[in-house]
Amino acid sequence: MTDAARSVQRIYLVLTLLTTLAAAPLDMVSARVINAEVVRGMEQILPVWEDVIERLIDRAVRYYKDNPAARKLLIDGKTPSDIKLADRMHDRAIGALLEAAIARHFVLLEFPERADVFYHAVEIVDVLLQVSVIRFGRITPAMVRHAKIGSVAYLREFLPSELPRAR
Repeated sequence: MTDAARSVQRIYLVLTLLTTLAAAPLDMVSARVINAEVVRGMEQILPVWEDVIERLIDRAVRYYKDNPAARKLLIDGKTPSDIKLADRMHDRAIGALLEAAIARHFVLLEFPERADVFYHAVEIVDVLLQVSVIRFGRITPAMVRHAKIGSVAYLREFLPSELPRAR
């Protein structure tokens, strides 16, 4: 088995585990695991909630650049439907991470379908990164900027421009 085939096999196994995790209610996801992921690299005080979004998008882009097999498997235009479905289900957990990351720095107001809104923000990023890979064979800086604009603009429909600081 080639290294590339082993990488794809490992990613598929991880996706299977993530699908199981994503299918579970989010309250079953360990708070310690979420907090550890959110805190990693996000210790400094960020002035606005949009900065949290942009940092996490930059982290995702770095992950895809450092892991070409994951990029090919998850955001390539030829991703098999069962893997894309698992990825979409996992994006719900990513949406919860995004929500937790903002809540770590700012007080989030309650609003209907809040978990869905953060999930949709993640999907916007996912689709724009995928479009970049399909069109250009890689994630371009311009498409990263579009992903940030799209996600932040969508969230601005639900979040005020200024949120109180978390204590």
